[in-house]
Amino acid sequence: MKTIQSIKSSSQLKSAAFSKQRSIPVAQRSAQTELYMLRKEKQRYLKEIESIKKRYDHIKERLGLIDEEMLELSEIWRGEVDVIEKEASETMLDLDTKDKRKWKKRKLKY
Repeated sequence: MKTIQSIKSSSQLKSAAFSKQRSIPVAQRSAQTELYMLRKEKQRYLKEIESIKKRYDHIKERLGLIDEEMLELSEIWRGEVDVIEKEASETMLDLDTKDKRKWKKRKLKY
């Protein structure tokens, strides 16, 4: 707190209204109001926990479905790859067994 000697001008003086000091203390909340507010807050948090649990269960279920779908698609993909590899090997065999034409070769002079 400032002493009279440390105050240099009248602008440094604060009135009671400016410093928001009152002679009557601010009314305290009643215990019943506090209890009501805490009860409401508890109910809100319990509701939030329930919704988070529901969301968690939904996410786990969806992940399971995604895993099953991925397995099915990977099996289909493996089957397609096997068919393509088989066709490729057959065409390679066909190329080997066909008449091989002798290409005419010509030397180019530059």
